[in-house]
Amino acid sequence: MYAPRRYFLLIVGVVCPELYARSEDTILHALIKAVQRGIDVRILIPAVSNHIVADWLSHGFYTQCLKHGIRLLLYSDAMIHAKTATADGEWSTVGAANVDRLSMMGNFEVNIEFYDEDVAREMEKIFEYDTSRARELTLKQWARRPFYWKIGEYMLYTFRPFF
Repeated sequence: MYAPRRYFLLIVGVVCPELYARSEDTILHALIKAVQRGIDVRILIPAVSNHIVADWLSHGFYTQCLKHGIRLLLYSDAMIHAKTATADGEWSTVGAANVDRLSMMGNFEVNIEFYDEDVAREMEKIFEYDTSRARELTLKQWARRPFYWKIGEYMLYTFRPFF
């Protein structure tokens, strides 16, 4: 498995990175550890998707991401459905899998990995183009979200294991 040394850029439709029972096995834990090692971790996600429940489940992870230095970029130009990642100008992946339990364990979705600098360079260009149409969400902005959003996130928390 590739371990980023400088940066990790991810584009997904939803962010529900709590895949396993043990916290040290989650994708979120791996992303936080990467930030702690000095890796620039950026996730481009739709500001609003076509799945309201997925949005609300995703929102439950925003605070953790932002508190630990994972940068969240909200794409609002259109619905973003890409599932891609690239790291360090060397490694990339493209496929059908979101970062959630259903994609990884139930829907049998797959991605393909590339260890190719030309592919990585193209993926970075796409990421930069898409991020030019996004806004970065800050922890301060997120803390000011409507109270009913917080209630919705809290109510859906118990359903995370099913998504």
